[in-house]
Amino acid sequence: MLKNYQRIARSLTWRMLALRMLALCPWCFIAGSWIPGSWAATPGGGPEGARAGAGGEPRRAYKLDLRERFLPEDRDHPLVPALQIAHESIRYVDQHVRDYTCRLVARERVSGKLKSHEYMFLKVRQPQTDANHKLTVPFSVYINFLGPKSLQGREILYVEGQNNGELLARNGGTGNLQDVTLSLSPDSPRAMRDYRYPLTEIGIRMMGQRLLEVGYESLQADRQRRECEVQIREGAKIDGRDCRVIQVRFPVQREELRFHLARIFVDQKLPLPLRYESYGWPAANGQPPPLREEYT
Repeated sequence: MLKNYQRIARSLTWRMLALRMLALCPWCFIAGSWIPGSWAATPGGGPEGARAGAGGEPRRAYKLDLRERFLPEDRDHPLVPALQIAHESIRYVDQHVRDYTCRLVARERVSGKLKSHEYMFLKVRQPQTDANHKLTVPFSVYINFLGPKSLQGREILYVEGQNNGELLARNGGTGNLQDVTLSLSPDSPRAMRDYRYPLTEIGIRMMGQRLLEVGYESLQADRQRRECEVQIREGAKIDGRDCRVIQVRFPVQREELRFHLARIFVDQKLPLPLRYESYGWPAANGQPPPLREEYT
């Protein structure tokens, strides 16, 4: 009997919090129809993943003037075309995308252990500003976990500037605490326990911005040695959509570099990044590079 009362109390707490957030952000709770289809597949086979992001700071326009970031000797660096494509993706989102829904698949290596794929239904609302650059629409995210079973039913809601800057999370899963709802700071140890990046770094635009940040960092590290190898090829597909693939490889492991190999898949019709994957250096010659993270 006591357990039943506790379950009812938790459920009521969740509903009260949801209603409070509904008043703050009604868009996030609009029911959208979604029919599960085949998960995104990439060249090489196997389910591949996705959650995007960059920077745990207030949303603001990213400077797109390449001349402010490049030195004259950078103009013929192999990374420059890849960075230009990332710039155009961010510009397209800023000019044409206000909100979207998508299927999201992610897999990350956390504390040295590669996690299982996580499948999510995601709603994102891009921040909007007026002519005076005053924020009029806050960055907003709603996530419903579809799998694996241990996470199924978990829901997360975040509206920038609301709820004291904290997200609301319903636990979900299969345990006795599935209806417990928590209010957490996005970058708190509890919210970050199983993830590489905070919730505030999710979304297509933030994926593009992170690519820029990592790309500029890599260019600076490789400015003198010029060991970086970049390939850009056409004809790849993500869930049936034609994509351009940008592959960046650093053959020699150096302390200032984040990855050995990275691939970015950019949609051909809409210049949006659809997938990002990165790998560390092999432990020994002849071994495959270990996956660090992948988001689709």
